[in-house]
Amino acid sequence: WPGDVIVLPGSRDLRIGDTLHAGKPVQFPRITTFTPHLFKQVSNRDISRRKQFQQGLSQLGDEGVVQIYVDPAVGIQTPICAAVGELQYEVFVHRMQNEFGVEIGLSALPLQVSVAWDEANEGNPPRASGMRVLESTHGVRLLAFGSDWALANYRKDHPELALHDVL
Repeated sequence: WPGDVIVLPGSRDLRIGDTLHAGKPVQFPRITTFTPHLFKQVSNRDISRRKQFQQGLSQLGDEGVVQIYVDPAVGIQTPICAAVGELQYEVFVHRMQNEFGVEIGLSALPLQVSVAWDEANEGNPPRASGMRVLESTHGVRLLAFGSDWALANYRKDHPELALHDVL
């Protein structure tokens, strides 16, 4: 019945927002996900636990605990976590430690606002001072800025670009 909570052991292919149904397929509106404004670089404090670190990043990113991004210029060796609130980071640290046995370090980045890059835009995002281009593990490209003012200037300088406040 609607509202029931069920458990499906071993169902690794399901993600937040997926719908299970019997019979005719159903389609619900997409769950709105806002662009993050808290960015932290995450590091593994014990390199002997690299496999568990990568597994934790992948699983917790897929679950939506935090969003996982990489700077394409740097690569996966320096992952960046993004969130809307600090509580997400507390849950992330706790689960990495208790479920994956990994001690992590988080370093705040000087980024406070972001927008999603629409793939309909041609080419790559024009560069701007202090802007970082980040890519999620799900292919979402994000433009992150140090302030609302920097983003407003970028939008003013590039009105032809489609930039979104939701993912």
